[in-house]
Amino acid sequence: DWLEKNANYEAIVDGANIGLYQQNFTEGGFSVPQLDAVVKKLYERSGNKWPLVILHNKRLRSLWENPSHRNLVEEWNEKGVLYMTPHGSNDDWYWLYAAVKLRCLLVTNDEMRDHIFELLGSNFFLKWKERHQT
Repeated sequence: DWLEKNANYEAIVDGANIGLYQQNFTEGGFSVPQLDAVVKKLYERSGNKWPLVILHNKRLRSLWENPSHRNLVEEWNEKGVLYMTPHGSNDDWYWLYAAVKLRCLLVTNDEMRDHIFELLGSNFFLKWKERHQT
């Protein structure tokens, strides 16, 4: 229902995977500046249309509780950039559904192997992934 009311996006961002990309070193962790850079680049490239960033509620709450990230989270929230997935759900299904439903660009580094397995027998998903994933 939320997506039907807020369907004005040209790009969906898998926030967790972008924030964690290449962060597997000792001091590595979720990189808000990395995610912010992707969001801003998509905004610029689209002619000033914000992408939709999908994040699990646990991750979003930890960003909200961090004073150095709170202003950015508030800004994204005001601009309609964020969608928080509910506790106990897999955020992958939310960004995947949104990208398919809106027929738009998906920004992720997730290879979606588990999703391909669950959709065995369908070439549609592989073709869609080739054409929409960045």
